[in-house]
Order: sequence, then C-alpha cells, then structure tokens
Amino acid sequence: MAISRSIALVASVLLVGCPSTPTGRIAPEHQVAAIEHRLRAMRSDTVDVFGMSSQGAQVAGHFEHDSLRRISGVWFGEIGRNEERYYFNAQGLFFVQEVALEYDSLLSGRVVRAETTITVLQDTVASAWRMTGGRRSILPHSEAADQARRVRTWADTLRFLLRQRSPYDAP
Repeated sequence: MAISRSIALVASVLLVGCPSTPTGRIAPEHQVAAIEHRLRAMRSDTVDVFGMSSQGAQVAGHFEHDSLRRISGVWFGEIGRNEERYYFNAQGLFFVQEVALEYDSLLSGRVVRAETTITVLQDTVASAWRMTGGRRSILPHSEAADQARRVRTWADTLRFLLRQRSPYDAP
C-alpha cells in the first residue's frame, strides 16, 4: 500500500542523524522503523467498523507475541479517507501518524490533497507537526498537548474495538 511506503519514507527521513534521544533512549522514529520491519512476522486482527464514517472503516491490530505494537485504521468517506497508524512500545503509545487524503470529486478515489500529522509522545512531553504539500510546520506546545490527549483517547477507543474481536495484552 502506498501509505505504508510513505510511513517508511517519513521514518527514514526522520532517522537521519538521530540514532537516539539525548537521554540515550532509542529514538521514536527508530522504534517505528523497527516495528514496520517486523510487521510481516506479527499476528494481525482486523475489524470492519460501521457507523463511524460515511463509507465504513477497517481497523487492524498488529501483535508481537501478545503485545500490541501497531494499530492501523482506514476511515472511508465520500470526499476522502483518513489513514492512521498508532505505534506502541513497552511503555505504551509513543508515535502516531495520521494522513488525511482529499479526493478530487465525490467517491472518485483520486487524491488531490494530503495532510500528514505526526505526534510523538515521550513521558509527559508531546511534540507534533503537520506536513502539507511538502511543507512542515511544528505545532505550538499547547496544540501539541491537545493533539496528544486526542490521539491517546482515540487509541483507547481503537484498542477497545480490537478487544471485542480478540483479547490481548495491550500496554
């Protein structure tokens, strides 16, 4: 899928020159790349979701052993779709990528505009930025904090949906 390639591309671009954080932890972007690399070996559970978007949605949980490592969701609409990836490590949710794709006309599927929002969660600090048309803008601290609260709440909702399908050991 093109979005999976874009995640790998975004992660690889972000990786250059940042093998670890100043505290010696593995950089979140490296953790994302490692999860993506191991994805094919992971167990997946997929849930079709109705009533949360005009054209339906699909949510997939990817598990390494019994630990949730990634949730991916695609939300279909008449004028576009949203694709989301939530990454988990032993401490919990640490990285989110949301891509909003806008179609050129109703139900066409031809994308004319894409906006990507990246949220990185480390301890109690969040950073976030948006990329539209090749331009990157860093969100102010208060907006990044709001974004972090929103993605944490939404990740909990998605984990609940997946739990209805099969129980797992989520962080």
